[in-house]
Amino acid sequence: MKFLNGNFGSKTNRVSSFGLHSLKIFSFGSQNVDEVQPIMIFQTNKSGLFDPSFTIDIGELEWDFGDGSPRFIGNSPSKTYPDGSTKTVQVFMNTVTESSIASNIDFSDQNIIGGLSFNWITISGMFNARANANLTSITFSNSGNSSSFFQADFCNLSSLDVSGFTFSGTFDVDQNINLTSITFSNSGNTSSNFLLKQSSLLIQQ
Repeated sequence: MKFLNGNFGSKTNRVSSFGLHSLKIFSFGSQNVDEVQPIMIFQTNKSGLFDPSFTIDIGELEWDFGDGSPRFIGNSPSKTYPDGSTKTVQVFMNTVTESSIASNIDFSDQNIIGGLSFNWITISGMFNARANANLTSITFSNSGNSSSFFQADFCNLSSLDVSGFTFSGTFDVDQNINLTSITFSNSGNTSSNFLLKQSSLLIQQ
């Protein structure tokens, strides 16, 4: 089975509009000054409770909520926004390392605008980004990921590259009416519950 514009085997590396930068070095004469760059930059127009979460085996993240409030150190922030204005959120590594593994990522119902990039961490477990009507893209690392529950339904995705994953449970991208292509790995997938309704996806066998 294959999907239009993608098949089990092809890999396409995509770069989201907000890229990955872990460390940038500036040189001033004989001295180097390190400027730590965010690993995620994204926008939200959430009003009320903003509470995305990571479960990470090693280390903690640092969050800048984009409204001038104090930063939060931890993997599960809980922030109340007073209004629905657009905020640019930045996430920094703090004590998280490149070898850290996320067993749970939950960005459901966070009013994300545009794209999310998770190409800085390996995922091994649940991924949930459902009910983000203005979420247009999700980027992952191109190898080493696995998921027993993957959910990104009721979003506005046009394409999705999950060739870096193996799936063993539910895969749900239902209610993405502009979704035209999904790229999978060509081996290792054992999911028996695929939900792809209400999309523009053309399935070829």
